[in-house]
Amino acid sequence: MNILKRGKISITKQPIKTAIFLLIVGLIGIVIAGAVIVNQALVQTAEHIRLSTPTVVVMETDEIALHERYTISDEWFFNELEPASIEAIKEVGQLPYVRSFDYSFALGMLSTLEDDFPQTSLGDGGDFLPGHGGAEIP
Repeated sequence: MNILKRGKISITKQPIKTAIFLLIVGLIGIVIAGAVIVNQALVQTAEHIRLSTPTVVVMETDEIALHERYTISDEWFFNELEPASIEAIKEVGQLPYVRSFDYSFALGMLSTLEDDFPQTSLGDGGDFLPGHGGAEIP
């Protein structure tokens, strides 16, 4: 007997087993196809969100490099640090994919004194610059 004849005899002898087997294979195929479709939908949705979200660029001081350099030399070198130049900021703002840009500079103050510096008032409104100590300078 060849293999096709054996298969035909097996199918006709046990039709219920064959139907159950085909049903299980069909359900597994449907589940796999559904998983592939859902995966493709998730990938396409993530790609669409990524493309529709505007790009954000932050230019800042490399704190890790500063810490490593301080660890090696044991001295602070903030006088060597310079903020990004206006030309560099404008160059980033003029890139073709930039719709709008804004920039700001953060300033800090370091002291080698052991005492905390008092908070200073900004005018007569009672607004204070952050600091330690809490005394208002007249």
